[in-house]
Amino acid sequence: MTAVTPSAQHGSEREYPRCHVPAPLRRRNDLTSDSPAGPIRVLIAEDDENFAVWLASIARRLGLTVTTAANGVEALKKLDAARFDLLISDFEMPRKDGLALIAEVRANPETSGLYAVMLTAHDELSVKVTALTLGYDDFLAKGCTEVEVVAKVAAARRILARHRALDADAREWRDIANHDELTRVATRRFFFEQAERHIEQKDNIAVVLFDVNDFKSINDDYGHLMGDRVLKDMGALFLRRTRSDDVIARYGGDEFVLLVYNLTVDETRAVAERLAAELSSLQWHERGATLQAGVTIGMGCSSLIPGATIQQLLEVADRELYANKWLKNHPATTPPEAYEYPENVAVDDEPGSELRPLHRTSRSKPVTRSAQCDESRR
Repeated sequence: MTAVTPSAQHGSEREYPRCHVPAPLRRRNDLTSDSPAGPIRVLIAEDDENFAVWLASIARRLGLTVTTAANGVEALKKLDAARFDLLISDFEMPRKDGLALIAEVRANPETSGLYAVMLTAHDELSVKVTALTLGYDDFLAKGCTEVEVVAKVAAARRILARHRALDADAREWRDIANHDELTRVATRRFFFEQAERHIEQKDNIAVVLFDVNDFKSINDDYGHLMGDRVLKDMGALFLRRTRSDDVIARYGGDEFVLLVYNLTVDETRAVAERLAAELSSLQWHERGATLQAGVTIGMGCSSLIPGATIQQLLEVADRELYANKWLKNHPATTPPEAYEYPENVAVDDEPGSELRPLHRTSRSKPVTRSAQCDESRR
């Protein structure tokens, strides 16, 4: 069976760049090439040129990639220009000493996790305590032997290897948590995180629900593997045909939810209808038959409900979606008021007022004004 992607001629004339959301990582070797790998990169900040050359030669023999700096100011510039795994810094240097250097390194989020070793000719306890307090992880005496340098580097290599393994696990689990395994779109959890962030920033957002029509019959007539294929291909279309700033997530079993921001109500409606038309044009060939699965949409816009929460926007979208489902199934019998936007979705003028979601006893009925009146009498 194959999926046929429709052309981009449907809906709004406004086009959006395609976005790329990577598939969930399932194996360690799925990590991209820019993930931490390869030789350890070390920066040696030492004003004694002979000692710096000696240290660098040992580090290179041990397989490290070495860069040197003559003082703290130069070291900071090189840390800004490239990423390093290990910093070996002298305690006393011109322009900026080792203590001032490590203080700036730890204050910078980009370098705060750098493993750092301080070189010093001082053996006073106060110096070591200050260095550890400011952020150094280990010490190396200026009068050390090559054996000591090798041992310190070996210890640093073990610690960095553990850090890399933990980072890889964290990236893998974060990716699993943020992406739906079947459709490769975002998870419901990630959707709510992004929506709450936009609401906190007072952004103009909108949510659009997409419900696959008669999805149960697809599973019943063609099997659950076919149903999975339908959802997977729809997810791929969403990823191709939405903006990189949009969030498309799997909301439920056969429902998707789109989060957009900085679009007008008309623009949001045009995007939703375009996507619905493209999804409805997808075709699958199975058992000699051609299968198509339409979708029904519902949307809620924060510009129409000032101060609304994400739950309130989803409630509005849910009401519209099921009203639209009723209209499709009962076009000749639906009361005219079902076409109208429910009056009580707007926030009252009184401060602190909230939306009062309706209790729906059946999802097969539309949201009508008469239903709202009945609800208000309870």
